[in-house]
Amino acid sequence: MLPEEYPSNSRLQSFSSNMDTNDANTDKHNIDALNKLRDQFNDFLQQNGETVLATLEQQDASQTQVTLYNLFSELAALKTEVKRESKQVKDAVGQFSGLLDTLTKNNQQLSIELERQKQQDEKTAFAYRLPLLEDMLDLSDSLQHTLENAKKYKPSWWERRSKRAQFFRQDMIDGLEITQRRINKALRQHDVNAINCIGKKFDPHTMKAVKLVNSKKHENGIVLAEIRKGYTRHGEVIRLAEAVVNKT
Repeated sequence: MLPEEYPSNSRLQSFSSNMDTNDANTDKHNIDALNKLRDQFNDFLQQNGETVLATLEQQDASQTQVTLYNLFSELAALKTEVKRESKQVKDAVGQFSGLLDTLTKNNQQLSIELERQKQQDEKTAFAYRLPLLEDMLDLSDSLQHTLENAKKYKPSWWERRSKRAQFFRQDMIDGLEITQRRINKALRQHDVNAINCIGKKFDPHTMKAVKLVNSKKHENGIVLAEIRKGYTRHGEVIRLAEAVVNKT
């Protein structure tokens, strides 16, 4: 048997029945309120539907305008940025072109200076070698005269009959010719070239008239003979040619 402080079963059943009744009443009241609110909203739409639609369309258009405005603003900003960067690139290219032109001019000036210095060094070195070259030219002249005289020499009757004398004379001529070729080769290695003047018009820049003759067979001013050879190097005269010139 339960204690008296606990309610009896009949009381519990009565309490539960009251709770169910209250819940049912509450749900019915809520449903009625919702139906009433729906009816009021439908009435509002029927009375003000066109106004609501116009308001919504204005809001959509406003949003569209705002979006296009933002798009054009961004495009304008992008265009400005592109122009600014293009100007920066153009300025950089201009500076690079100026620097390149400066380097090119400096390189050309340096090349000219180096070439001038090279020519100056060659002239200085040649000036030191000039006395030796002049001695070589004198030696070449002496050998040439000796060779010509040896070829023109007329042996005596005894020398013509002596094979030994003939061999000696021919060996001497061969030795002179070999020496002459070596000297000419050494002169060519130093870019020293002989002046060809026989049969040409007299040139006071490369020739020196040491004798004048009157020959009607030749034109006036023609070089008839060469007394001493002249030489040039890179177009500059080292020694004037001594010539016999015709003067009519």
